[in-house]
Amino acid sequence: MAFTAAACFGVGGIIAKAAFNAGVAPSLLAEWRILFGFLVYAALFAIIRPSAFRVRRADLPLFVLFGVVGLAGVQWSYYESIQRLPVGVAVVIQYTAPVLLLIWARLRGRKVGARLWLAAALALVGCFFAAGAYDAVLFQLNTAGVALSVLSALIFALYFSVAERILKRYDTPTLLVYGFGFALIAWASFRPIWTLPWTKAHPRGAGRPHRHDRAGRRGDRRVPCSRRTAGVPTDRRRRDRPRGDPHRTEPSPDGGERLA
Repeated sequence: MAFTAAACFGVGGIIAKAAFNAGVAPSLLAEWRILFGFLVYAALFAIIRPSAFRVRRADLPLFVLFGVVGLAGVQWSYYESIQRLPVGVAVVIQYTAPVLLLIWARLRGRKVGARLWLAAALALVGCFFAAGAYDAVLFQLNTAGVALSVLSALIFALYFSVAERILKRYDTPTLLVYGFGFALIAWASFRPIWTLPWTKAHPRGAGRPHRHDRAGRRGDRRVPCSRRTAGVPTDRRRRDRPRGDPHRTEPSPDGGERLA
């Protein structure tokens, strides 16, 4: 399951990167993900696990912290970082979160075995080489992207820590429903759901000819030159042609026209 989760996380980053290249803002994509995640989980668990909606009132602040800071914060900072950095480099920085958790546990007096430190070091080295982060070209990075990746790693560590505390008292469905629910409330307070682009709007003026093109277009169809010049005297058309036009004509001695 851990391998599947990591694979989905990486594939999600690649899909998000493609969406950014298509012009989707990271904050918009994060809100869409939270919205649809909540709708799917709430509908699913309302049918198969109604007990997932029962929580103690005293535990609500913990769910708020997980949803608003952990879930919404991780999505926003991760999407903002991979918009500015290659996905592999951003993931390498973000996956320092388990190491930060080990350091935090050690500072709190918990014993951390040597095997855990070795596993964390090997995981970081593996991510480093798998992402190709040793390439100097990839490290021509901008400061904002690196800072956002570090912020994402810190929030990711908080995400794991709070989720671990919640899962000691509740099941995963409860964590998902309330986590996505409070994350959605946080996003909706920033950008209400009804203001989201539910339909794709065409750019202003799209499909209408430019004012300089209206003489030569009708709607989106080009009007043939013969129709544009219909009714205009030949002498006027001949006079209005630019000098040097290879197709310019002039009267011939026999009363016709010949190429100049």
